[in-house]
Amino acid sequence: MKVKLVHVASQTTVFADQDASSDRLPFLLDRAGSYTPRAEDPNGDPVALSLSTKPTGMTYNSGTRVLSWTPKLAGEFPVAITATDTHGNQATQTFTLPVIEQAPANDAPVMTSIPSGPAYVGEVYEYQVEAFDPNNDRLQ
Repeated sequence: MKVKLVHVASQTTVFADQDASSDRLPFLLDRAGSYTPRAEDPNGDPVALSLSTKPTGMTYNSGTRVLSWTPKLAGEFPVAITATDTHGNQATQTFTLPVIEQAPANDAPVMTSIPSGPAYVGEVYEYQVEAFDPNNDRLQ
């Protein structure tokens, strides 16, 4: 999920373009989750962040700059984080935070080839491994 990036006006605080999916998204039902929003001011002014829209129980720690939440319901929840610089300029980052009941399954890859043999000490042994992943994850 890509977080919506909002640029308000020239010389106004902006949020760094960030892929929220890398920060433990989606959140899992009844499990603590966190997200670290980043914002910067083009003039280098300090920026304060606050939650302007949030689901019940979500908190933002201004000291650690971490948004935390243990969701009690599955679904999609709107979140808006407002960044304000020392001159009162603001920008808002909005996104929908999905909450799922359990993490998606990630099954182990399956090897479909059988090694030929035998292998001998001191000789090169080559074997072309064939496998697939039931979740269509990339094999390396």
